[in-house]
Amino acid sequence: MLINLKAFKISVLFMKKYDVVVIGGGPSGAISAWRLAENKVNVVLLEKGSRLRVKPCAGGISNGCYNLLKVPDELVERKIVKGLVVSRSNKSVYVGSAKEPGFIVYRPAYDKWLMDSAEKAGADVINNAKATKIKIFEDKVEVTAEVEGKEEKYEAEVLIGAYGMESNLSKQLGIETPKYINVIQYELELPEKIIDERIGDAIEVYFNQAYSQLAYVWMFPRRDVVEVGLHFYAGTNAKMMIERLDKFIKEHPIASEKLKGAKIRLVEGKKLVADTIPTEPLKKTYGHRFVVVGDAAGLVDPYSYEGIFYALRSGIIASEVIAKALEENDLSETSLKRYQDRWMKEIYEEEIKYAMKLHKMSYGHDLSDDLVDALVEAAIEDRELRRIMGWLLNHKYSRKYAYNALKAKQSLIIKKLGLIKSLKLLFKTL
Repeated sequence: MLINLKAFKISVLFMKKYDVVVIGGGPSGAISAWRLAENKVNVVLLEKGSRLRVKPCAGGISNGCYNLLKVPDELVERKIVKGLVVSRSNKSVYVGSAKEPGFIVYRPAYDKWLMDSAEKAGADVINNAKATKIKIFEDKVEVTAEVEGKEEKYEAEVLIGAYGMESNLSKQLGIETPKYINVIQYELELPEKIIDERIGDAIEVYFNQAYSQLAYVWMFPRRDVVEVGLHFYAGTNAKMMIERLDKFIKEHPIASEKLKGAKIRLVEGKKLVADTIPTEPLKKTYGHRFVVVGDAAGLVDPYSYEGIFYALRSGIIASEVIAKALEENDLSETSLKRYQDRWMKEIYEEEIKYAMKLHKMSYGHDLSDDLVDALVEAAIEDRELRRIMGWLLNHKYSRKYAYNALKAKQSLIIKKLGLIKSLKLLFKTL
């Protein structure tokens, strides 16, 4: 095969060269690029969507997430001062505190702010750039992307994979794609005044396996929209789960009254948005000249399925490790293992490990709804338990701290659940 040397030299001459190439403009990728650019690292971020990219997400910014990275006031659509937990038997309790607020944002605007911030710090942010090929060499990384119909190549010292659940890119890096669940969500329009009256500055979670197969149905209010959605296992009939969500909106004795008169807001011409959420971290999130962060690494809270908090934390860790590795001129697999060592210590051991315990205790078995019934009944009577349940929603403290605080209330919960059911639950979670 003859090689056109002239064409080859031109392509090499015009290949864009950077210290770091980031694939993906969500929170993990954007914060990585932002922090690296602030440290004078030459970085490019490739995002397959527009600057106002659409992402199926309720837009919840927990208290812990906000304390990690403050959100500009103009992005806040609603300040959340409490959470309503509703059990299968329709008993309910408000939890949390105005002193530990969360926030609701419009997710496309939030992601745009992060990408804009990275760009202002000095990063090259290229939108409508879909990465298609990754090549890892001994001394460099090459990424090929389709940019507005043209093929562009980018060369860098190291790669940060923040591309979510794109299995094709993970395969090219020789790593797994995280296990996942599915989510579906409506955006329901109501006048702001009606939302203020019916829901107020509260997020609402409804535990009932007749509706949500896994975890809960959520209602997150923005200014004039309520995000309503649910989780379900991969492989489940999606049509059945849509019917369940529709039934919840129309027939749930509490939610249906709050949503009465709401109209579906189309998102990119669609009535319903759907996505996948990883359920557990990958065993390996690094290699020679690359790391993966956020959803691509499986770093999502397996109890609340909050993703932004861990996306930001993993992106910050990645940026710090890579900045140090560039300074040392060592981007080997051994050097970049420090990234995984850090998130294992700071995110897994303090957060995900205990969120998994909460998940195993709370979801996916025939006592799930009974447990929430007992928790709500106990919380109605116990102020401290209401505060602890608030931490599970607002992430004021680590999952480790909240889990141990909840364990200290186990005698009260056992009393409400009953000894036999408590023993069955213990057996299921061993």
